[in-house]
Amino acid sequence: MHPILARPDRLAVYLFAWLIVGVMIAGSLARQGFTIGEALVLVEPPFLVYSFVCLSAWYVCRAMPLHASGWWRVLTTSVVSASVAGGAWLAIDYVWLTLLGS
Repeated sequence: MHPILARPDRLAVYLFAWLIVGVMIAGSLARQGFTIGEALVLVEPPFLVYSFVCLSAWYVCRAMPLHASGWWRVLTTSVVSASVAGGAWLAIDYVWLTLLGS
């Protein structure tokens, strides 16, 4: 099991850190013309979902350790998994923005 998911206190700190990042991004959106409430509704849910997507990197690193795999294999695996995670975040954002728009 993932070390952050194994202990509730670690998960709380991890999610709190993502909340802080989301508040900072929402604050910058608020300076661009959104109200702070609109910016928080726009930013926080996708950030919290993406926080769990980011935990998947741990599994990739466990499956492809540097000392046991070649650098080319580690690089390829990392690029592909980062692309999948980024694509997942874009899809999540697209769905969220579509729901907010309707």
